[in-house]
Amino acid sequence: MRHLVLLAVLSVSFVGIVKPVEAQRYDRIVCASEHYERRFCPAPTASGVRLVRQISEAPCTRGRSWWRDERGIVVTAGCVAEFELGYREAPYDWPASTGSGGYVRPDRLVCKSTDYHRRYCPADIAYGSAALVRQRSQAPCIHGRTWAYDRRGVWVSNGCEGEFEIGYQDQLFRPDAGRGWVRCESRDYAQTFCAARGREVRLARQISRAPCVQGQTWGYERRGIWVDQGCAADFEVY
Repeated sequence: MRHLVLLAVLSVSFVGIVKPVEAQRYDRIVCASEHYERRFCPAPTASGVRLVRQISEAPCTRGRSWWRDERGIVVTAGCVAEFELGYREAPYDWPASTGSGGYVRPDRLVCKSTDYHRRYCPADIAYGSAALVRQRSQAPCIHGRTWAYDRRGVWVSNGCEGEFEIGYQDQLFRPDAGRGWVRCESRDYAQTFCAARGREVRLARQISRAPCVQGQTWGYERRGIWVDQGCAADFEVY
């Protein structure tokens, strides 16, 4: 009987000290791109950032109008949103791309698809270009399939890790009146053919670091323009 009473007392004592488990709450921050300008919001991002509420009418798309920096969050193109910080149990195995809200203009950029996930590496390429100069992964880096670039940076997927050479241009090429133009790029340093119609072709602007030399790395034939060995350029056709 004494044992039963003792057990009852102990049960009541333990119940009395047990506290209900509260749902874990993570820090949140609102970051706003005012007047469609780029904005940097300092924040601890090593353990993850995710968008929890879009506030703006302008879309907030990860890798395009917002991304995490190693020191905070970058928003642009009118994106205004609330972000949740530190939702992961452990920090990322790989560091965030750097940017800090300013122009990201490295001569070369290493971008890695970790765990075969798609990753976006910011770089203000604008009207320039990017070329793969060294594949660092066993998984293949194939332009248009496992990597590509746009005005805001380079993306990789399916395990591709590569070193990319960046060529920058700030303004869209505009040919003289009455002339057309074609951009032709030797991606992955392979020969590329670009259809073009005209009696004459002139190299108007080289956008690659690799040289564009007529007869060696570019030329024109009846069907159009060919480029090779990393040459990328804008051509006037007339």
